[in-house]
Amino acid sequence: MNHKDNQAGHSREDRIEALLREAAVRERPSQADEVAIREALHAEWKAATTKRKRLKAGGFAVAAALLVAVVAFQLNEAGSGPAPAAVTLASVDIIEGIAETSVGDEPPTGRVTQDSNLSSGTSLSTTAGAALSLTWRDGSSVRINQQTRLRFTHAGEIELLEGQVYIDSRDRPADALSPALLTPAGLVRHTGTRYMTSVEAGQTRVRVRDGAVALDWTDGAHTASQGQEVSARAGTAPVVRNIATYGEDWAWADSLAEPFDANGRTIAEFLEWVGHETGHEIRYESPRASQLAHETQLRGEVTLDPMRALDLVLQTSELSAQVDHGIITVRLRTSN
Repeated sequence: MNHKDNQAGHSREDRIEALLREAAVRERPSQADEVAIREALHAEWKAATTKRKRLKAGGFAVAAALLVAVVAFQLNEAGSGPAPAAVTLASVDIIEGIAETSVGDEPPTGRVTQDSNLSSGTSLSTTAGAALSLTWRDGSSVRINQQTRLRFTHAGEIELLEGQVYIDSRDRPADALSPALLTPAGLVRHTGTRYMTSVEAGQTRVRVRDGAVALDWTDGAHTASQGQEVSARAGTAPVVRNIATYGEDWAWADSLAEPFDANGRTIAEFLEWVGHETGHEIRYESPRASQLAHETQLRGEVTLDPMRALDLVLQTSELSAQVDHGIITVRLRTSN
């Protein structure tokens, strides 16, 4: 590109920036939408400048008016224009109690059932004693606690207004289809992890059971990894501290674990599931205990909470378990 072309390019950018400022009376679009707008403007600009060769003075005014109209139309999508088409984001796996849905900020118009699919543009709230587990569109598990209010945005994010959400990415790396959480403290992003986010009285807390998360704050991203919590409130700097990855704070999410299909699976695989779902480390007291766990096969389906199922499943074997400070020690029953 020669100097003249560079000057022309800068002129186009400067004028497009000016037109965007002219149209800024409406809410500014997202970064992705702004990129799309710019691409549309460049296309319109190219067409307009081609025609301008055949126009007299005043042609630029026509082109400029056309560009402002394009900007206004694009920005109007986030304003009074028609809402984007709804996209299915999640399906319901487990529902306990009452969860209600609505469109935007409207009053509730329906109840969530076992067969429900949840789409972008939908708001959801759970009553006291209620909880539900969803499968997100990328296969992640999203669990929602009682007395929680959230929205599923048209960008495919979960806007958490109040309450608690637990996400298990099932070791999938984050991509465009992964669940991301919008909170009053910023956007929560993960890198293949299990974590819980809560919003209460303006305070946002992100607790990491496994993997790592980043909280996008005004001064940059603040990260937390396994066994850490990052908390933030508007006007204050985020704080990172160490936490337990197991226990009462996590119990509501543990209780929403998907059933374990034991058919053809070993006790060792069952124990791995228990550890994954409860944040406990599995240890074997002896090589013989480990051997039995890896050789003994199970049948049926485990539908109880992981910790409640632990003793019941091991009662059918020569093994027992001791739980202490986040560690499940598996030993030979005869050694007790």
